[in-house]
Amino acid sequence: MPLIRPFRALRYRQEAVGDLRLVVSPPYDVISPEQQQTLLRRDPRNVVRLDLPAVEPGDAPDDRYRRAARTLASWRSDGTLHKDPQPSVYAYEQTYRVPGTAAERTQRGFFARLRLEPFGPESGVRPHERTLAPAREDRYRLLRATGVNTSPVVGLFEDRTGESPALLNGIATAPPDADVVDDDGVAHRMWRVPDDGTGDGTALALAAVAGRGPITIADGHHRYETALRYRDERRMSRSCEEDPAFDYLLALLLDSTSEPLTVLPTHRVVRGAVAGASLLRDAVTLFRVDANVTRDRLVQEFTGLDGGGRGRFGLWWKADGGGGAILDARAEAFEKVERPGGSAARGLRGSQGGRRDATEVDVFPSQAAYRPGHQPSRVVTRMPETTPESILARTQQPAAGGRPVRKDEIELGDRGLYIESWLPERRSRRKPLLFVHGELAGSWLWERFLGYFAGRGWEGHALNLRNHFWSQTADPTELSFETYTQDVVAAMDRLGPNTVAIGHGMGALLVMKAAERMPISESSTCSGRSPTRRAPRGGR
Repeated sequence: MPLIRPFRALRYRQEAVGDLRLVVSPPYDVISPEQQQTLLRRDPRNVVRLDLPAVEPGDAPDDRYRRAARTLASWRSDGTLHKDPQPSVYAYEQTYRVPGTAAERTQRGFFARLRLEPFGPESGVRPHERTLAPAREDRYRLLRATGVNTSPVVGLFEDRTGESPALLNGIATAPPDADVVDDDGVAHRMWRVPDDGTGDGTALALAAVAGRGPITIADGHHRYETALRYRDERRMSRSCEEDPAFDYLLALLLDSTSEPLTVLPTHRVVRGAVAGASLLRDAVTLFRVDANVTRDRLVQEFTGLDGGGRGRFGLWWKADGGGGAILDARAEAFEKVERPGGSAARGLRGSQGGRRDATEVDVFPSQAAYRPGHQPSRVVTRMPETTPESILARTQQPAAGGRPVRKDEIELGDRGLYIESWLPERRSRRKPLLFVHGELAGSWLWERFLGYFAGRGWEGHALNLRNHFWSQTADPTELSFETYTQDVVAAMDRLGPNTVAIGHGMGALLVMKAAERMPISESSTCSGRSPTRRAPRGGR
């Protein structure tokens, strides 16, 4: 069964941005370059700057993702974005007109965090489509740079009891926390539903209903697979956080039974394919072909909601004088098609009894085997005598007390920073420690303490500020106290709210300032003198 939980959302502060309509955008994968520029001209704080960072002349491959991460950090620092104080789910309502019809529909669901699971027969999360390597890589680089989900995966659940519609209808009687009509005339409303801490409030009730059965991904397969890769990479650092944020991703969950689903035709332009009469000759092996179809008939047949679910395609081509046809899948022919990963194709039903619709444009004539494109994750670690680019291996380090610990690195690539980590080989429930050095120092200042704590089950991390030689992206003449504060905020955010922060000298001031912006468990400060050889007592 899927695990669904409330979370603390990072949201626009309405007092800072004013009209929310100016800062929302369509999903990243439907935005044209022209629309992207329109959104940025509308307001430079539009979310498209995070979710679809623009490529600029002279950019290296990761530059646009680093810009998105710097923008995110800046917006968090200046108050454009804020994190809600309590874990919550977020009820959502969308009212829209069905394209090509006069019908208006309203659907409701809620945002929550969904625990990541690999796909498989026993998984609580199910896919329904294939993914492409370039799109996965794009979303991975953005997630790795920012450390946040900039858009949700959309999942469907079944609630035949009617509990979730009743709960959502009750929530929708209150004034919404956000109310926006987008450029397409679609109305969006959102309500924050805090977890009241009693264990039986509305937030947990919604999560429980949606978690009674599998979640089917309706949109966001690339983001889901990317999040799995990112989770596996982060797990290799052996974070001691009991319930780490990277084990989850942002999901919009919709009940598929309370309202009829709106499933529109999928239209594709295919370039370089076999065209015209040749295409139809190949098609008859799998489809009943209705040839010589006019343009007007195609528009009529594939507009609106009627006629779906029968494995049906409309074709229009320009070659050989142009023409049109309608293809209906022959179920008996598809039963013979063996396509690894293609159960949807094999399950097609013809017009006499159909239950499924096919939207794959490569059903014929290609019979190439499908190989999932999942790329194995890796963690890049670094030791002091090497450069960040050259080390791909882990090593064992002796710890105080003789117990082995593992030395590793966490890269905050968007800020040109590295966190040096000393990690116990066996995880514990102890809170992670973040050490922040002062002027003209580095993680070496804390090395004896990092080994000491890691040998006793603590996870220790030392942030190398931008004046350290490993951090090669900053001009020292342009650094300020605020720059350093933002760096510490980014490190706290990466390690999570259970972090205990320890600062020395200027690092102590940075810890106190950053703790005003980022929730952490505890903090401790040391004087400007170099720490003595005696390790501090306790967990502070």
